[in-house]
Amino acid sequence: MTEQLTCTLAEDANLGPVLHVRGEVDLATADQFREAALEAVGRHHRVVFDVAGTRLLDASGLRVLHTAAREARRLGHRAPVLRGVRPLLARSLRITGLHDVFESEPAGPRAP
Repeated sequence: MTEQLTCTLAEDANLGPVLHVRGEVDLATADQFREAALEAVGRHHRVVFDVAGTRLLDASGLRVLHTAAREARRLGHRAPVLRGVRPLLARSLRITGLHDVFESEPAGPRAP
């Protein structure tokens, strides 16, 4: 059973816009993540995707990350910065070559 996914865009005084992604990103929730991700990159020149709270981000989620990065570039924006990448996601990013697409930074304080 898929854990509920929440995607909350919030303004951080130091980082700017941060999309907090919590739960599982899989085939059942990828559309919800895609909608939030594309809205965020469409509205902001630079956005951070805080993925520290994701328990799972499968191939569907990787596809959303890739799509968001492509859309950001198309708009002349920076690719999203990934914050709080767990080891399994870091490995998936390396295997797929997406690690070269995104900047990453350590996890910060818990999301609202």
